Amino acid sequence: MVLVLSAFAGRTDDLTVSLKNCLSEAFHSRDGGEATIQAILSAYGLADLQDKDDLSKSISLVNFLSDVGFVQPARAYAEAWSAHPGNKAYLCHANSPNPWDGLYKGFATHALDAVFMMQTYNEYLSPAQKECAERMGKDMISFVNGVEPFPPMTGGGQEAQEMLYFAAEGAERDASQALTTAESLSLGRRKILQDIVAGDPTVWDLMTDAMMTLMQGPK
Repeated sequence: MVLVLSAFAGRTDDLTVSLKNCLSEAFHSRDGGEATIQAILSAYGLADLQDKDDLSKSISLVNFLSDVGFVQPARAYAEAWSAHPGNKAYLCHANSPNPWDGLYKGFATHALDAVFMMQTYNEYLSPAQKECAERMGKDMISFVNGVEPFPPMTGGGQEAQEMLYFAAEGAERDASQALTTAESLSLGRRKILQDIVAGDPTVWDLMTDAMMTLMQGPK
């Protein structure tokens, strides 16, 4: 969400149309590129742009940009590091929905992770989210002091371990837990692009090119 509010502040172009144009530019010389573009747009609900309101389009856009620019790089670094004998890597996700009124209420947003970890707004959180915030803060303190509060990754693939911090706003208890990549879908994680990429890192590179082109200006 921060990308929409800061990096794209003041843009007057339809960002989802510009994204499609940037993807076309990035994939134009690749065999099957148009099919990949359509798969991306369809998977994120952007294939029928005229049928979506501005908020829905911005959320779909941010989901795509977050997956390309943040989620996948974090997973790639962790998998690469943990693949070497003797190395440990830890992958965590702050996946609790934003509980406060506003455009992005109900969505996991950047900065809410800092709010949880720093314990600065616990008095305004529901019991379950307060419990989640307290666990997250304690885990981070433990981690920087050399204690393993959650398991490390054990390589890549669907069986890799990831720590998910999650508490629904109206839930009675914190649901945070370490899950495999495959299991993490139950707490709201996406693996749309992993399915589209299907193990081909060049597709990630082209999507990153499209994202960077989009951030440079209207297309």
